[in-house]
Amino acid sequence: MAPRCSVIVFDKSMNRHRKCLRGQNWKTICSCHARRFVIKIQAAWRSYKTRTRINIYKNLPTDAWRLILENIHHKNNVLQLCKSYKCVYERRMNRIKNTRGTGMWGNGMWAHREYGKNWIDLYIITSAHLNYYRNLLI
Repeated sequence: MAPRCSVIVFDKSMNRHRKCLRGQNWKTICSCHARRFVIKIQAAWRSYKTRTRINIYKNLPTDAWRLILENIHHKNNVLQLCKSYKCVYERRMNRIKNTRGTGMWGNGMWAHREYGKNWIDLYIITSAHLNYYRNLLI
């Protein structure tokens, strides 16, 4: 039998804690529980990359040091967030363009939940947001 995931989960039917019954895909945990650790892994990687960049410049004067830290902070946080928003709006625009001619708009699937049945408003708002983030990243 293959080794199981090492994460402890709560079993509602037996009303007790036990090991996860899925097989190991990522060293000691399964793919279901590995998704929970993605954010921690990404944060650890970003901090490692930042620390390696900082160690190069740590002997600089304070004013230059502060400028470098602000630049790294801006790149890690603001620019990555803008890139993420841009990708979200690009996917939404592709979804609008692909489903506009089909019967999904008449049935009022996902567009109805956000903006009502008027898909033109959805298209205009999404294109405005997409252009805003494209201009920021130029």
